[in-house]
Amino acid sequence: MAILYSDTFSSRTPNAFWNANSGVTFTGSAASIAAGGRWIGARGLTGSFPLGAGLFREIVWQVTAGDRPGFVGYNAASDEIVSLTFAAGTLFHRVNGGSWSRASYTSAHQWRRVRLRSSGVTVSTSPDGTTWTDVVTIGGAPFPDYLDQVYMNSAGGGVGNGTSSSATVIDNFTWQDYAPAAIALTTSVLDDAQRADENPLSDGGLWDSPGFPDHDACAIVSRRIVGIDRNGGAIWKRAFSDTGRGVETWADVGDVSSSAEYTLFTALQSDYVRLGRRGYNCWITGTRLWLVRFDPGNDSTTLINGAAVLGSGLAAGDRLGLIVAGGLVSVALRRSGGSDQLIGQIADSGYRSGLAGIALIVAGSFARVGGGTR
Repeated sequence: MAILYSDTFSSRTPNAFWNANSGVTFTGSAASIAAGGRWIGARGLTGSFPLGAGLFREIVWQVTAGDRPGFVGYNAASDEIVSLTFAAGTLFHRVNGGSWSRASYTSAHQWRRVRLRSSGVTVSTSPDGTTWTDVVTIGGAPFPDYLDQVYMNSAGGGVGNGTSSSATVIDNFTWQDYAPAAIALTTSVLDDAQRADENPLSDGGLWDSPGFPDHDACAIVSRRIVGIDRNGGAIWKRAFSDTGRGVETWADVGDVSSSAEYTLFTALQSDYVRLGRRGYNCWITGTRLWLVRFDPGNDSTTLINGAAVLGSGLAAGDRLGLIVAGGLVSVALRRSGGSDQLIGQIADSGYRSGLAGIALIVAGSFARVGGGTR
């Protein structure tokens, strides 16, 4: 967890964090926002890490008075992410500037919480700031990378929901980021590419390359694994079983290209030629992550859709990993010389064991590939 800012409004002088104040009085114990569409706002926080699946940004605040308090959040480009109006037990809400919808909440709850993930927004309320009740989860992926500007107002959160007839009083504001628990890639090297040029990739028959009918082959060129004709794929022929801690595939980045798709497969089922892909596939292009589950007939379900999980693109020596364990599909990244970090995670238990695979689309290379039973 990284607390970006918190304020109990104990000063009558506004902190520099609040850079947009209209009709706001700082009482020494709270901030009082005058009726009729006034606001208090803050912007310009970039946070400790990019927002991505499994990572989320959270805003918590307390409303001690006001008949129609609102909240609006924007990204750094001032695109609206979420707007809310709390009106006597009815929550009006919308995301990405869309249509307004309604949900019910407990009107006696003074505490409000907004959690932004790459997949959507969850709004919750609480009587004490500790025990929370989720009111609504609003989809709309892909979401902007950051909730960079926030406004609490007496304007009802937006046009069409009315404005407060009395002052909105807020207290105990916190803006923070959360990251899930740490994760570790634990399996050994399958292929270190330290041999003469080889086309297609084989290593004595351990690889099936291209593997999938719609891929070209991978090859060894100058002790790096590359894709042939900008669309290379390969499947490690030995399947890995789940003995209770899951299976994984990982690869170290070799040559870098911002347009390359660095792709991993894990828990891939062995009859992939006859029935098509069945298993999990992730890839990174630039700073964005995709995670897909393939089912019979190459039907696919996108689990993570281009979430901006990296502050900067992959670099030589970075290790990308795809793990299936404990009903979760997780994507890990180890920056060169660093430790493993979780950059995406989804609950899914469609496949638990199988083959490992790689693909290099457009450009780029892998220096080595690993994986197996964890």
